[in-house]
Amino acid sequence: LIGLNGQPLGGGSTAVQTLVDAVKSSPSQELQVEIKRQGETLSVPMIPADLGGSGRIGAQLQPAGVENFRRPANPLEVISRANRDFAAIWTRTIDGFWTLITNFGETASQVS
Repeated sequence: LIGLNGQPLGGGSTAVQTLVDAVKSSPSQELQVEIKRQGETLSVPMIPADLGGSGRIGAQLQPAGVENFRRPANPLEVISRANRDFAAIWTRTIDGFWTLITNFGETASQVS
């Protein structure tokens, strides 16, 4: 994503927040998203769904970045990282199920 409604987005977390704010404040309103695909710039229409007065597009945006990997210093670090990652996945899974249960009327159409 490189622009929104003819304005460049820039980069980093500021650009992500700008796009998120625009989507949330534009339920059922068309937005023009500029994307760059294979060196070509395209303008794609996007209409955020209206979920309780807030726009939603069903995608999560994160700033582009480079991940750096390093080998663990010792076996305890391996166990610590595995526990932390497992806990994060477990929490997201439970949160997802909780959202399905508590907002079933809103999320039923998204479940296949």
